[in-house]
Amino acid sequence: MKKKKLKMKLSVASSDRKLVDVQESLVQDDFSLRKTIRSGMPANPTALAIDPVQKIVAIGSRTGAIRLLGRPGVEIHVEHEPEAEVQQLLFLVNEGVMISMTDSSVLHLWTLRQKIPAVAQNLNFTREHVTCCHLPFKSEWLYIGTDAGNVYMANAHTFAMSMYSIHWNRAIGTAQKGKRPGPVVLLAEQPSNQNKLIIGFHSGLLALWDVHLKKAEMHFQYKSKFYCLSWLSDGSKFVCGHSSGELTFWSPKSEKPESTAIPHGKGDQNLVSISKIEYLSRAKGDPIIIFSGGVPKEDYQGAVTVFSNKSIRTLTFDSVLVDFAVLCEQPFPDETRDPHTLVVLLENRISFYDIASPGCPLRDCPYGLDISLAPVTSTAYYTSVGEDLMTELTSATTRKRAKGRLVTSPLSGGTLGNPGPRVSNDIIITGHVDGSVRLWNSSSVNFHPLHEFDLSDVFVRGSDAAPDCLAVQQIYLCTLSYMLCVTTSSSNLVCCPFSRNNLTVERKVIDIVVSSGSFETKSPTASPPTVAACCFKNETAVLSAGFQPTLCCQLQSDSSSHLPQISSIAYTSNLGLLAIGMTWGVSLIDVKQEKCLWTLPAFEIYKLANPSAAVSPGPNSPSHQRKDSGLDDPDSKPSKWQMFLARRRATGSNQSQSVRKKSLRNVVALKKSLLPRNSDDNLGAVMESPPTTAEQNSIDGEECMDAVETVRFATTYGQKEIPSINDSLWIGTSGGNVACVVIQVPSGADRSKDSVMLLPTGSLFSLKDPVLFVTILDHLGSILPPSKQSLLPAKAVPTSADPTTSSKFRQPPTQHFAVFCTERQIKVYILPAKSHSYTKIDAPKDCFFVKASVISIKEESCAYCLAHTGQILIYSLPSLKILLNVDSKLPVDRIGIWRTFCIANEGQGMYMGSRSEIQRISVVENDDLNVPDSFGDLFVFIPLPERPSKGFFARLFTGQTTEANRAELFGSKAGSLSVAEKKFPRADLSLADSPFSKAHRALIERGDKVSELADKTEKMAMNASNFASAASQLRRKYESKKWYEFW
Repeated sequence: MKKKKLKMKLSVASSDRKLVDVQESLVQDDFSLRKTIRSGMPANPTALAIDPVQKIVAIGSRTGAIRLLGRPGVEIHVEHEPEAEVQQLLFLVNEGVMISMTDSSVLHLWTLRQKIPAVAQNLNFTREHVTCCHLPFKSEWLYIGTDAGNVYMANAHTFAMSMYSIHWNRAIGTAQKGKRPGPVVLLAEQPSNQNKLIIGFHSGLLALWDVHLKKAEMHFQYKSKFYCLSWLSDGSKFVCGHSSGELTFWSPKSEKPESTAIPHGKGDQNLVSISKIEYLSRAKGDPIIIFSGGVPKEDYQGAVTVFSNKSIRTLTFDSVLVDFAVLCEQPFPDETRDPHTLVVLLENRISFYDIASPGCPLRDCPYGLDISLAPVTSTAYYTSVGEDLMTELTSATTRKRAKGRLVTSPLSGGTLGNPGPRVSNDIIITGHVDGSVRLWNSSSVNFHPLHEFDLSDVFVRGSDAAPDCLAVQQIYLCTLSYMLCVTTSSSNLVCCPFSRNNLTVERKVIDIVVSSGSFETKSPTASPPTVAACCFKNETAVLSAGFQPTLCCQLQSDSSSHLPQISSIAYTSNLGLLAIGMTWGVSLIDVKQEKCLWTLPAFEIYKLANPSAAVSPGPNSPSHQRKDSGLDDPDSKPSKWQMFLARRRATGSNQSQSVRKKSLRNVVALKKSLLPRNSDDNLGAVMESPPTTAEQNSIDGEECMDAVETVRFATTYGQKEIPSINDSLWIGTSGGNVACVVIQVPSGADRSKDSVMLLPTGSLFSLKDPVLFVTILDHLGSILPPSKQSLLPAKAVPTSADPTTSSKFRQPPTQHFAVFCTERQIKVYILPAKSHSYTKIDAPKDCFFVKASVISIKEESCAYCLAHTGQILIYSLPSLKILLNVDSKLPVDRIGIWRTFCIANEGQGMYMGSRSEIQRISVVENDDLNVPDSFGDLFVFIPLPERPSKGFFARLFTGQTTEANRAELFGSKAGSLSVAEKKFPRADLSLADSPFSKAHRALIERGDKVSELADKTEKMAMNASNFASAASQLRRKYESKKWYEFW
């Protein structure tokens, strides 16, 4: 790998300058942005289809996306270009081909015989709008219905249009006195006789068309409109669903129904129309009817009824029903079907029901399609998680499923792909609006649920609580101790340690009473001054294995009607401390002692610049705490700054709302006009004293009201120009201030008894814009963990190292790097010097960052930033050289994008592509998840099951039409009708040996010759149609006249 050497000037002091030689191995060729895997349920699903032999499912959506599912682990996402709503999906059974119909009247022919399915051909209808399609089992010809009421035929393999067509006037005959019946809404071929086709029109008329004789044999009408239809397998009858919620049973030889049924009707009750129906025969028992709708309209979202003569079972859902399909033992439509699984497509998930068992039990869904059972409000992505955690979570989830639903999947199509050489345990955590937290295994292409728990089980909602009071806002997982911290919109923070066993624990609460001018801490037994919207259950309970909510920090306000929002959290397992950054300040919690140690309003962070101020927890008394902390010294001379603080405390209730509004960045206004700012090194210098005159004038204007934006623990050089490593807490605010507090933790047995000491460091970094993140790097440029129990003393580190053994740097190891990123700039400082910035870089012109962090790639650190324009930028550390600058074309102004966007270590990232889908990305050039082999294969060669043999007389009287007859009726001998335009969207389909590629090349060669003949044929067809219409009018004119009237 080619390495680059960067020589940079380090400003340690004005009188002491030296040259630092930095070696970095990451180069721009190592980075590129690409989408890898899309998981979850397609947003706004619209269509469902099943290949009964290959056992794969296709789901279409309103955005043009299609999700293909096989066996667990086989899941592929494709999209239409350009974007168009998918209205219908059809499989060429057991052939690895799929047809999609979009709302733009374009049919797409997809090949599934390659790693990533692709469109081989398009068929665009330009004169009429396509309304429905029908593809009989193992037929080469596709029936296409249009809004004009006509039906056309096209070859399903080549999209060659047939000259054979069914015009509406010939289909209806005299049934509606020559009036147009409207668009074609359904097509259904008789299973036992391919000559018979039922055509359903929007007006409520059904026509039984004889394909061979080219005429309508029978017409069917009812008092309410037909919405759906299904044949019995022997073709002796068919059942229709109506707009009135009725079922009618018909014989193809009679114009009147044989019987009617209203499964859910009682008197004149208003019922939902029946939108889809399946009439399936069984070897044992009566035929079974499955239909959607037909229930009372009150509070209807979706219902599917499994109906027979002996029983009726109604499945109701809490989400909107989109479509359903049935898996049967036999794929042949003219044989006994024996259905066994009902596949239900809902708006936010897909469900499988075992309809062969009593009660139709729900099967467990092994796919990660139910992400949006409740809307996602927060996400987190963690890579290289411990193997023991993954194993324990998997076993706990398996035990829960073993006691509940069936685990086996009814889908077995496709083959699993090669996971590749990359071995990493990755977890994606999603927080939802209802308070549920779900963990997903994202280690490979197979995205599946790992663990979940619900915060609503441990909270009591108040009478005035909002519906989303438990919406998860922040998620933090400590990968060392497996402590999961979750915050809610009602200003609660819940600590959830991981346990391998069921435990009986006592839940505890830490109440933090907050006002805009002061912070106070009260014991858990004290009553809060105000009633919280949601209160944590302070009780003893038995918690199941996994993450167990045991400790809650509840923020409460004594001077305002609203609560501060939690903006950032940090946890260190070795110290047992938890930092909470809020819109009004910061609070430090001792998790081991279960108490609040220290709180500080954001506008008092300037006080930390005074090194003589000692901060200690003291007793719970608010007055004693403020006196011991040194934040308010009554003997000192009141300065203008202290007068401002006093004024703020006096008017805290009025000021708090403006503080909150200013601190929260409104992303809706991200695209407003921006004024470029010039960089100024003086603004990056360290503040060693309270504000200057210019800053005090800003205080007078009350423009410095900060909110804490980020907090982070680090074991580094916290005190200015003092080479001693200490545990510290770094605080970044919306006003561009970064402060450091040194933490002294008792050791040994005294840890559970003695208090933790906090000391200001005497320095304050002042930046230009709100601080997005703070990170500390060691002398090798690697990210420092939050804390370590023991560190190598500086005197024990060799002062010189062999260049052959030195990892990256040839500089004294007694220095660390502090990396600060604001909305418009990234700066790197040397610790403990802190005099000037080591290096800095500004955001691109006319844009600012909305999300940023530091990650590790190939054991080196780099910073990533997401700009409001959609740009993703990656900088090397500490040199801040640009490694990647690419336009992601993400609509960052959508709050779901920037809130859920993140990039984890090794360059793996994610964001919510829609409200129900997670889009995973990679910024690394060589990423094993991008290898097509990891996606598996959808199509597998499976021999078609043998059809049950029939006797001689059965074959004699069925009168089935052979494929040779179809070739004569619809094939080349019949000619070609040019009502649609055929296109080849892609020339490099990598199908050189497939029949689609051969047909592709042959069609291109003969396309020019056929086009001229097609135009002439179309003109002849139009002339014939005009002549038929004129003849019909002439016949109607003279058919009522007597013979003597012709003279």
